Amino acid sequence: ERASNSFLKVKGSQLQDGQGQAMLLRGVNIHTYYYQYQWDKTASLKNATEADIKYLKSLGVNSIRLGLHWQYFQSNLGYQLIDNYVKWCENAGIYLILDMHVVPPDTDFGQGKIWNNKAAQQKFIKLWKSIAKRYANQAVIAGYDLFNEPAPTDPQHWWDLAAATINAIRSVDSNHILFLEPA
Repeated sequence: ERASNSFLKVKGSQLQDGQGQAMLLRGVNIHTYYYQYQWDKTASLKNATEADIKYLKSLGVNSIRLGLHWQYFQSNLGYQLIDNYVKWCENAGIYLILDMHVVPPDTDFGQGKIWNNKAAQQKFIKLWKSIAKRYANQAVIAGYDLFNEPAPTDPQHWWDLAAATINAIRSVDSNHILFLEPA
């Protein structure tokens, strides 16, 4: 079955396809050179091709976790990147997981400046809502990994931000799985 035929769902501790059959994701992370963004705004578009995605499929991969940087969405770059992977993954029959690897206002992974910055938190929530609204009906997207390795000094800060982000996403998209990493 092609990945794009049905939305994945969670039932208990099990992922299921659109026919209710158990589904095991076997995948890889795709790095989008987010650390290079400050020098080369298009680096993320140069790291993979459709041929690479087809090759991954030939190895048995059925999911890709695509690392994103919030700054990609200051222009159309973020959506162009996701649109490329949506098309490539649909053609290959691979699910796509969108992973926010660098969050506002950080310029690189793990700086942690979001935790005491309400404006950055609102930007994060608004960005996820925008992404979810745009891709709400894309079954090839398995789900959204909201924040890669959140590390606040107080874990409750993450759970509060996650709850607000989930509410925003669910206001426009009830189709996708939400992946929440623990603080």
